[in-house]
Amino acid sequence: MSGTNFQHLSTIVNMLSSFSLSDSEDFWTWSLGSPSFSVKCTREHIDKITLPDGVMETRWNSYLPKKLNIFIWRALCNRLPTRWNLSRKGIEVDLLNFPICDTSIETLNHSLWFCSLATTLWHRFFVWLDIDPPSPSNIQDIFSWLDNMRISSAHKSILEVICAVVLWSLWHFRNESIFGTSPPKT
Repeated sequence: MSGTNFQHLSTIVNMLSSFSLSDSEDFWTWSLGSPSFSVKCTREHIDKITLPDGVMETRWNSYLPKKLNIFIWRALCNRLPTRWNLSRKGIEVDLLNFPICDTSIETLNHSLWFCSLATTLWHRFFVWLDIDPPSPSNIQDIFSWLDNMRISSAHKSILEVICAVVLWSLWHFRNESIFGTSPPKT
C-alpha cells in the first residue's frame, strides 16, 4: 500500500471511529422551515436561492392554464425575449424599436403597457370593468395594484385572470406581427 493510500485509509478510519450505530428506527427529516415537508416551503426556499432580490414572489393562479402562469412569472421577472432583453444578452438585433408602434425601444413594459396599442386595450379593459386605472410604471406595479385592491379574494383572482389574458393577448399579437405568415388584424 502506498503512503498516500495509507493516509486516506487512516483518515477514513479516524472519521468513522467517532460514529456509533444504534438499533433505533431510521427516519427522514426535513430541514427547510418546519419539520414536515410542504411544496410551499420548498418553492419559497427555491425562490429565495434562485431569484434576484426585489423580484415579486412566484404567482400562481389556479384559474389560469399553466402556460399563462409561466408567462406571467417570466414577465414579472423581465425574462421575455424582447428586442431590448435580447440585445442586453449580446444577441444581435437589427432594430430595437417595437415593430407594432415603432415609437420606442421594445422593452417589456413598453410592449405590454406603454405602447399605443397596449394603452388602448388597457383603457378599454378598465372602462369595461368600470375601474379607475392604476398608473404603474412597470408590469410588477399592475400586480401590486391587484394585490392591494380591497375586494374579495375570489374577485381578485378573476381580475388577475383577466389581466393575465390581456397581457398574454398583447404578447401573442406581438409575436404574430413579427413571426406570423400574415399580419394579425387589429
